[in-house]
Amino acid sequence: MDVLTHEDLAILMAERPGPCVSAYLPTHPVGPGTTPEDPATFKNLVTDAARELADRGVRRPDIDALLDPVLALDNSHFWSHQDTGLAIFAAPGFMREYRLPASFPTRSVVADRFHLKPLLPIVQGERCLVLALSQQDIRLLGADRYGVRPVGLRSVPTSLEEALQYDDPEKQLQSRQSGVAGRGGQTASFHGHGANLDEKDRILRYFRQVDQGLQEVLRHEQSPLVLAGVDYLLPIYRSVCSYQPLMDGTIEGNPEQISDLELAERARTIVDPWFAGRRNEAAAAFARHAGTDKASDRLDLVVSAAHQGRVATLFVPVGVQRWGRVSGGAIEEHSQPEPGDIDLLDEAALATWKTDGQVFAVPPDEVPGDGDVAAIYRY
Repeated sequence: MDVLTHEDLAILMAERPGPCVSAYLPTHPVGPGTTPEDPATFKNLVTDAARELADRGVRRPDIDALLDPVLALDNSHFWSHQDTGLAIFAAPGFMREYRLPASFPTRSVVADRFHLKPLLPIVQGERCLVLALSQQDIRLLGADRYGVRPVGLRSVPTSLEEALQYDDPEKQLQSRQSGVAGRGGQTASFHGHGANLDEKDRILRYFRQVDQGLQEVLRHEQSPLVLAGVDYLLPIYRSVCSYQPLMDGTIEGNPEQISDLELAERARTIVDPWFAGRRNEAAAAFARHAGTDKASDRLDLVVSAAHQGRVATLFVPVGVQRWGRVSGGAIEEHSQPEPGDIDLLDEAALATWKTDGQVFAVPPDEVPGDGDVAAIYRY
């Protein structure tokens, strides 16, 4: 399984010379004695994309140059290492594929940019973080409805010993032992002030370093954070934690004796009500502002507002497309996709995401109001 990050989404959102091909398909485990169906679906999607590229007037050599790297994926090793869904993105000089824990409807889209709305439930799909704290080990986990994965801790000390090895007076004193023999040939040790530091102060300095390192690791994160650890450590870390949102609920106990999966399951009991509350509050806010200039369920108005950075909160339906074009600020909708069209719901969601708006990608019946989209404006 691949981990899809905010950085990945930002790369896929970047403007690039078109045309851009996006392909999604569900994938299935392949075992002895089974006949894989995914390669056939994959080839059909590539054929559909080639046909649409030709309809757009793309020359055959350019079609081959674009799609040949995609076709090169089709081998037994590739298909034997799949998750629940596969997403492939190709543009001139660019290709990415992601094996993801979500089952996508089979679809290929050729447009001037990548079709990315199916990825939003994964990137912003009610993910939480679990920080497991102990003096001997630090673990950071990302957990969502699809599973739990460790998060890399570059520049973060993962033990008290590592954090304080250079500024712990005890360590410094040990390194400063003179090696000068005293009477009787015994080595003399030099003791200074502060040799017996208060344990809480040492832990506090350790946790400050952890928090400082996490600021870099989590600089693009907005997921709620749950702390796990023995009871006396948790308030110490909370006192120095700069990350928000930090959950009030905690997982108590020695995390070194708790599996990643159990930590994730216990964290979900803390964050699920928080997520539901956010969605309900946003839906209630839309209901209060509906019919005013502070909210809209008209797609053309919402797309325009999203491009202007005015959308603070947006509900979009998963699995629904509204095809059209955006040209000079004007929105042109089509009942069926035409060459060069984009999913306007996708456009609204990604434009909102780019300006740090809150996007809820939800089942169609959970979009408040009477339209396919619901937006609350900043101004």
